[in-house]
Amino acid sequence: ITSIYADIAKQRRTKRLERKQKLAVLAINQPEILYRKKRVKQTKRVGLGKKKRMKAIENAKKDRRKKTIKKIDEDIDDF
Repeated sequence: ITSIYADIAKQRRTKRLERKQKLAVLAINQPEILYRKKRVKQTKRVGLGKKKRMKAIENAKKDRRKKTIKKIDEDIDDF
């Protein structure tokens, strides 16, 4: 039973982290949205540490690159 609870907790934790990483990436593009409540410190604005936030940004950039490459491949297949 405890292992089931542990799995659920782990899933929740990963989901929470993913959500925060997405917000971190958004915050770079438009920081004003997250500042709506009170102006918080840069590092605290999405509840991610600086290292994790930077990593999330890097991953987002990589994902964008991958998506563009895939689109090109699909276009070639159409001919």
